[in-house]
Amino acid sequence: MKTMKIYDEPKPHRIPKRGPLFGAKSFMAMAVLACGIGLYAGMGMTGDRVQADDVQVVTVETNQTVWDVARPIADAEGLDIREVVYQIQVNNNLDKDCTVRPGQQLVIRF
Repeated sequence: MKTMKIYDEPKPHRIPKRGPLFGAKSFMAMAVLACGIGLYAGMGMTGDRVQADDVQVVTVETNQTVWDVARPIADAEGLDIREVVYQIQVNNNLDKDCTVRPGQQLVIRF
């Protein structure tokens, strides 16, 4: 007597064969996409140009403080002297007491 199989065994799922250049093509497609996104994002920034600040370098003289340096600048610009002192402190990485020594050069941007 012959026996018959009633249920067929499932065939294993086959992954389609990829060509030898599949990885290179994928890489190129991703590179083109990344460049396109970068160019698109950069288009909005081309019109926004930052103008160079007017930079002035002042050399500290004997017995001169940051307040003495800031006073003529504040008067000329019409600013509060405390704002000018703060900007000098930030631009020159001075400590909280704004300690300077003779011969030190201070960068002033306004």
